[in-house]
Amino acid sequence: MTDALSASLVDPVSTVGTARGRLMLAGSAVLFGSMFVPAQRALEDLTPAGATCLRFAVATLAVLPFCRRQGPELRSNASIYLRAGLIAGGVNTLGFMVQSLALQRTSASNTAFLASLFVIFVPVLVAVTARQLPSVWVVGGIVIAVLGSFLLTGASLQVNVGDVLSLGAAWCGAMHVLLIGYFATRLSASPFNLAQIAAVAVLGGVIAVFTGFGSLTWTAFAAVVYLGVAQAAGLGLQVVAQREVDPTSSALILLLIPVVGAVLAVIVLDDPVSIQRVLGALLVVTAVLVAEVVPTRRAARRAVAPVIPASGPIVPDAPVPERGPT
Repeated sequence: MTDALSASLVDPVSTVGTARGRLMLAGSAVLFGSMFVPAQRALEDLTPAGATCLRFAVATLAVLPFCRRQGPELRSNASIYLRAGLIAGGVNTLGFMVQSLALQRTSASNTAFLASLFVIFVPVLVAVTARQLPSVWVVGGIVIAVLGSFLLTGASLQVNVGDVLSLGAAWCGAMHVLLIGYFATRLSASPFNLAQIAAVAVLGGVIAVFTGFGSLTWTAFAAVVYLGVAQAAGLGLQVVAQREVDPTSSALILLLIPVVGAVLAVIVLDDPVSIQRVLGALLVVTAVLVAEVVPTRRAARRAVAPVIPASGPIVPDAPVPERGPT
């Protein structure tokens, strides 16, 4: 599996990816970013494990209709999809639980910033497993994105147990991006998405048996329904997009999630707007443009540019006069 994983990290379909894949990842980031506000509402009445279980149970129901045509494939390869779902879903569940523990031990701003550092861990893992270093444009984009995320979240430079747990959540996020990139190129998108979502629902339910579910009020119910549908759609777009976009680029585009979350927090929760947060959001967007759009356009221009020989324009050869009789 290691050799296959290395190959998929280098070039799932094309190293650069496609415009469609990038747009789908941006759409996924918008959906994920829209979950922060309803997630806060849900956690007012539900435990983290209970909210995770119910959220992904709704997502499972939302994905089921899209798997009807792949029913025979899903049944004949049940063990493969079960294994893939447990691996990807297990890492995702671990990330959710670790982040919940982190939020209880450090500030939300620090958790948000440190969890966003998965954008650094992804290219590190790719470099180790696939022996491929990111391009200069991608490195520059990552540096800009990390600075922007720091300003956007208002994090402080301190180290405690919660901060270490937040880094663990970022590591889980990076592993999840890599696993999706691996399985997305080998399995049908909808059945795999169903398998990983259902795995999170089951694992979250098992944890909730020991920690409790909380109280399912009407507010929490409405929040969970939205979270489940948005989760199903967001992961579905991500799985399909990562068939065409490499993991490092995917991670960078997904860093738009906190930007969307911050904008919606200002609109819905009347969060204060500061120059620092606006600058941070602009830096994250700039990072995506620097790492993804600029190199693509440069490559496109090079592909269509006419090649002119150094010796000058090409002219037809002059006719050679025939020699007469001597």
